[in-house]
Amino acid sequence: MRGLTPISSGGTVKGMVICLPINVDLNVGDRTLQLEKTLQLIELGNREADYIEIWFDTMTEGEMEEVLGRAHKKVIAVCRGKDERGHFSGSESGRIGRLAAAVRSGAGLVDCGIQTDPMLIDELRATCDEAKAQLIISHHMWDRTPSLEELIRLERSTRELGADIVKIATTARSWSDTVVLFEFMNRMHEAHHQIIALAMGERGRLSRLGCQLLGGVLTYVAADETTTTAPGQWTLSELSKWGLR
Repeated sequence: MRGLTPISSGGTVKGMVICLPINVDLNVGDRTLQLEKTLQLIELGNREADYIEIWFDTMTEGEMEEVLGRAHKKVIAVCRGKDERGHFSGSESGRIGRLAAAVRSGAGLVDCGIQTDPMLIDELRATCDEAKAQLIISHHMWDRTPSLEELIRLERSTRELGADIVKIATTARSWSDTVVLFEFMNRMHEAHHQIIALAMGERGRLSRLGCQLLGGVLTYVAADETTTTAPGQWTLSELSKWGLR
């Protein structure tokens, strides 16, 4: 499997690898203004981030190509249906087709949810191989953080589906959930597995920093409070305030 190079164990906090997420629903309000907002966020990502995650849920093919043409950092392509808290309203094959189109248009990585039909994952895997792109298969657990043993089993089964990078986002109900994720990251780093791990929610905020520094591929940092894509995300201004960037 191809993989990204994690931060070294001797890395500093200011050596964090940041991904700026962009999820603008072009169907809400004036479409031209919403597209311009997307392009402005991409310019911010070009300046401030290492990766840019773009949600293509409501974009046309032409808009997608325009957006990708403006991104000068590696792009993680996302397209989620309403069952994944996204805005895409078409079929599953259409959703995967949109992700494949993003890869063919230059996206270096693509994020596909674990609930996707394995046959469609195989199709996307083949597209990634042709384009030399990386496939992220992601889990989002909105109500809990599993045990360490369950996390390890989950990572193994997901990698067997063809993931280059496994993403696991849990929900922290207590501070001890973050400790579980830290131990999980230690195990994955020792095994040289490429992982994005974090706990969502206020009690999981520390995990968004710690897991990346323990060998995670990246951490998601929003432009501001109005553009977060999941609960507990840090913002660029917060990282600056605390001297983390």
